[in-house]
Amino acid sequence: MQVLCLSTSGEAVGVARRIGVEGFQARLFLSSPNATAVGRGIVERVGSWRPALPEADLILCDAPGWGTYEKTLRGYGRPTLGCSAQTDQLTRHPRNRWQLLETLGAPSVFRDTLESHALTELSEPAGWGLREVNGKYFSETYYPVSARDLEYLSSRMAPNSVVIAEKIPQGPVFQIQAFWNGRRWVLPALLVLWSGSPSRGIPFSYLGKFLRTPKLFHRTLEALTPFMKKVSYRGSVILECFAAKEEIVLRELYFGFPGSYAALFLNGLKENIADVFYEIALGSRNSIDVTNDYIAAVPTIKAVGPIFYGAPEDEGIPINGLVEENLRHVYLQSVCHSSRGFEWTPGSSLVFTTAARGRDVKEATRRISDTLSVLSVLRTVTNTNLVGCEENLKALKSMNWL
Repeated sequence: MQVLCLSTSGEAVGVARRIGVEGFQARLFLSSPNATAVGRGIVERVGSWRPALPEADLILCDAPGWGTYEKTLRGYGRPTLGCSAQTDQLTRHPRNRWQLLETLGAPSVFRDTLESHALTELSEPAGWGLREVNGKYFSETYYPVSARDLEYLSSRMAPNSVVIAEKIPQGPVFQIQAFWNGRRWVLPALLVLWSGSPSRGIPFSYLGKFLRTPKLFHRTLEALTPFMKKVSYRGSVILECFAAKEEIVLRELYFGFPGSYAALFLNGLKENIADVFYEIALGSRNSIDVTNDYIAAVPTIKAVGPIFYGAPEDEGIPINGLVEENLRHVYLQSVCHSSRGFEWTPGSSLVFTTAARGRDVKEATRRISDTLSVLSVLRTVTNTNLVGCEENLKALKSMNWL
């Protein structure tokens, strides 16, 4: 089987490498002009995706944006994952997503829009979550508790930028990730928790657990089923929610397979990923064989102070200690390989994600720390503290959602 991976900045590198390790052929096309060396020496790169289509048995798009070419991709009659013009429209227009969530019959977050300079006029700061809109993306969510917090946030944001103010319920925040095969969900779904604060220089770390009981799934992704049956999308869906004692409040909807989420999923999957993706794209796969363990994933991020980025002068920085043995636990992204070994190369701020399983969170964290202890990359930062994840996990259990 040959899989053609279409990527923007390289989030599919880890998946493509896994496909190759399993004995299949993976070819990678990257659309970003800044990711010229990403994946080189690790997976086969193609300079143009159109000539590669006829030879592909499966087409995998790792992020929204490829829906523009949906007719072209499907015109070759190849099974395709992650590509839909309809879901791309929802990605570009957040208000349309929120309107969709409001029609699902489940409680959704109350929102208001204001400009950054007006933050200090927000009454009762506590209980709000504030997100600055940067183009089509959101910044990190801030949770003010006082007027002083609002003054600080206003000074940090661009003048007159748009801010989404969300009334946040009391309770843990979490995400549910699952694949849609065109007719139904592929189960079990993956529960994802995270902790960290990028604005303070602390990147996110993630904890995953495949759901064996249907309760949380029924109150989250299942509500999306009628909508999903109306669109042409097949692929990964992520629904972000808040949990209260008696209800689940829907907050955000994402389409795609980000690198750290792929690391969680792949580390827990007990089957060949190429076979699973091929059958999901065909619509014939309804379930997956996965671990019962907890899965932790810790991204390694290029960082200078609290700002994460990849500077051109950092190109070629070696990733010391990365060898075949620990590559089983490391999912590469902005990385290339040459005679000098593995190196960071500009593509995105995420260099690689380290993932591990464990019977409990502590065991999974210890295994990640063991792997990271032999790796070193200059000017990078990681966060192996999963305490926030554990607290939200305990809260979900105490509310009988798990």
